[in-house]
Amino acid sequence: MSRFSPVNYDGWRHLYFLYPLLVLNIFYILNFLLKNHKFFYLITLFFLSFNIFFNFYWIKKNHPYQFVYFNFFNEIFSDKKFDLDYWGLTNYQAYQFILNDSKGKKSSVGTLSFNNLIPNYNILKEGEKKKIYFITAKKNPDYLIDNYRFSYKIYKTNMKSELIKNYKIVYQIIINGNIINTVYKKYK
Repeated sequence: MSRFSPVNYDGWRHLYFLYPLLVLNIFYILNFLLKNHKFFYLITLFFLSFNIFFNFYWIKKNHPYQFVYFNFFNEIFSDKKFDLDYWGLTNYQAYQFILNDSKGKKSSVGTLSFNNLIPNYNILKEGEKKKIYFITAKKNPDYLIDNYRFSYKIYKTNMKSELIKNYKIVYQIIINGNIINTVYKKYK
């Protein structure tokens, strides 16, 4: 890679260096308001306090899925424009559902997402690992897991609808109306 070909990240981590600058600007503005405009300072402090308490409440209510937080303005658009479960953290709950649903039988699992299923598989107990094996989605596994990684790009094609043609939804994790994980089961 040449020095003129920068790495493109699919998140905002390449802008993390700006975060301290944003925090310093907020403190500067609060200090300015405190010295010059007491009324605006109190209003700003009220809204900041309300926002902090609301965020704490939201995190407690939606634990362990607090990583899919979007502010009030972006919440309605988030499922169509962003990866909600970027790291595939909800796949562990999907495995737990599959293990309970298959009633101890060995089951094949595939993914509809651009996400690695192995990290959460490694968390499972040894006995549970023996009941799950992986095959590609095109080979019609018993279960398909979708954590919607890049789903906003896939829906433009009919690829996903072809893959789930012989499946039904048996499990979903939904936070604030956004589906963050779905398990599909093959018809018998």
